[in-house]
Order: sequence, then structure tokens, then C-alpha cells
Amino acid sequence: MTTILIKQVSWQQHQPELQALRQQVFVVEQKVPAELEWQADDEDAYHWLAYGPQQQVLGCARLLKTGTLGRMAIAKTARGQNIGLRLLQAAMDFAQQQLGLAEVHLSAQTHALGFYQKAGFVSEGAEYHEAGIPHIHMRKKLSPQPQLGISNGKFFVSQHKNTVLTMAQQCRRQLRILDYNLNPAVFDNQALVDAVSALARRHRNSSIKLLLIDSQAVIKRGHGLLKLQRKLSSSIAIKQLSDDTGVSDNLVLADDCGVIVQSLVNPETIWADFNNKPVAQSKIDHFEILWGQANANNDFRLLDL
Repeated sequence: MTTILIKQVSWQQHQPELQALRQQVFVVEQKVPAELEWQADDEDAYHWLAYGPQQQVLGCARLLKTGTLGRMAIAKTARGQNIGLRLLQAAMDFAQQQLGLAEVHLSAQTHALGFYQKAGFVSEGAEYHEAGIPHIHMRKKLSPQPQLGISNGKFFVSQHKNTVLTMAQQCRRQLRILDYNLNPAVFDNQALVDAVSALARRHRNSSIKLLLIDSQAVIKRGHGLLKLQRKLSSSIAIKQLSDDTGVSDNLVLADDCGVIVQSLVNPETIWADFNNKPVAQSKIDHFEILWGQANANNDFRLLDL
């Protein structure tokens, strides 16, 4: 399977990459006048890039603060790989979780109407032309934030950090995290530390278990969750596995029903379910077996130095 990384980027740092792809797709291939393609909106917009295994740029997308999606471009050699859907989902997740938007909208080229309809967009109004290309306006209402113990259904996760934070904030008793090295991009942030701290203090039976494999990387760089564990050791425990035997996924397990799974083989493959007790219990049972095989690591005290 080809590894595709979807990454949120800024115009200020990634303008050359964004411009090169959009120039090729819109200006060269679709004959859009250059003066229509390059707008002042780019500097204040949110942008995403899709990278291939050699860090080659395969796609891009843009979201304005008003909820307008656009500038979706996929390199000719990368089409037909669902990259556009993943870029679209990443932008919609951001609009919902970070901007608090109830809906998003876009101006779709009519040849892409089916693609956006499959993603849940509904067309409205009559067809019109932009840069000589037929378009139609489309809109999609965003689902409410998933609720732990209420929202059923497995879904693809494009914003790993945000989904983990949402689940941790809603957890009420038990949180289990199995991650190879407690990925700092996902787990080492003040919002998550605050959520775990609140959980640890919520009830005398609250329990947080952190299980990892590569402790040296964590010790070398430090980590907010491990520093918190030193302060709240009665509620937060940490152990280390000697190797990754029997571990195929990183896991976040909340109470008896919340699950987030990230494949170790294909780290971009992440799914979640906020209300699936049978699957959650199966993952919890496996976690507890690994927990019983793991050991404490006194080197974690070095984090306080």
C-alpha cells in the first residue's frame, strides 16, 4: 500500500509547493487565467497537502474561515487513489472541531459533482460558469462532535490529535493509551495534559494507564503526560513493553466503549468508534494482557531533571 500523508500547512511556509501544484492543475491543465487563481485569500486561509512516500506533493486543498472549501487539486499521476476524499475530510474535520462551523460549502466543477455527492454535499441553485468552466454551488451540514457512549459507528480519522483530545475530554473513569513512543504530535500538548489531569482528579477510582515500547525517545525529549504521571502516580500508571511482539496497533481506549486504532504498519490508517462496547472490550482485554507483560521503567524519573 502506498503511504500517503495528509498534512495541514501554512501558506507562509509552503507557498511554493501549493502554487506549483495549483499552477499545473488549474492554470496549465484547465486553462484558468492566472490572475483568477492567485488571490489574497490564500494568506489567511487554512491549507492541506498530500505527500507521497518520497515526500512528493500529490494533492492540496484550502479552507477559508467562512467555511468555503476549494482549490482542491490532485496531481495527474496520483488521481484515483482517494487522496481528494482524504484532503476533503481533513478540511471538514478542522472546520468542525477547530472552527466550530456547522456547515461547509464549495463551488464544484460539474464533472466532480458525483465525488462531492458521495462525500455528503448537496447541490443548490443553477449551474454557472467560472473561468469558462461550469460549476454548481454545494453545501454540507457537519455532524455534531461525536459523543462517548452515544455516537455509534466506526469512522476514518484524519485529525488524530483532535480525535484523541475529544475522547479524552469525555472519558469519565478509565483511559488506556498504548502508543509506540507516545507520539508527541498527538499526545504531548497542554490540552490533552489538562484533560488527563482532570480525569485523574475526577474520582478516586479514576485510572489512566500509559503503555509504550520506545521509552528512550520519550526520556530524551521529555513529555507532558509523563511529567503529569510523576505528580499523580496514584491515578496514572506507566509501563514499558520490552518489544513490540503482539502489538499491531496504537490504541486509545476510553471507559468501556471508546476506541481509536492506528495501524503501526500504515500509520495514516486510523479509525475510531465512540460507542462500541464489544470492540472496546476486545481491545481492553488485549491491552490488559500486554500490561501484565510490561514492566515499570525507573529511567522515567529522568524527566524531572
